[in-house]
Amino acid sequence: MPEDELLEVLDTYGRPFLFMPQRTVLRQKLPHRAVLIGLLDQEQKIYIHEQHWKGSRKLWDISAAGLALAGESAEDCARRAMWKTLGIREPALRLLGKIAPSQRTEWRQNIIFVSRPSRALINAPPEKDCSGIFVDQDELAALRREMPELLSPNLLLEAVTALIWQGQAI
Repeated sequence: MPEDELLEVLDTYGRPFLFMPQRTVLRQKLPHRAVLIGLLDQEQKIYIHEQHWKGSRKLWDISAAGLALAGESAEDCARRAMWKTLGIREPALRLLGKIAPSQRTEWRQNIIFVSRPSRALINAPPEKDCSGIFVDQDELAALRREMPELLSPNLLLEAVTALIWQGQAI
């Protein structure tokens, strides 16, 4: 996402009240919207993948994530993230909940969705250079406990994956 794209800055009630460039919103740590999507397979395992995180460091991250652009609905942002990250068009999405912006969420209001692979297979664009695996709750818990330095902040937020596994019946 280009740094000059506009994001919505949120008020204390989580409502958009101002559009600002992405670079400014992130630098000033202003509350804004983001989507996190957990892709679950038939065995209730979540897809995680390696990707570059804030520079050149590779971390395991949630299935797909994206910052919501000014005026963009959460659902449209989730579809865009699924397409850009995994190459999945028109995913079946189910809204599970929201996590309020805080220092722990890097000032993002995280809007959580779950999706299941339909007929489309994961077909990540070659420029993403990401490889992934499906893990169950116990495997992800072990990664959090034993190797948290390998996980993105998205996967370290237990509330995110708890919501995904609670809402897995889609």
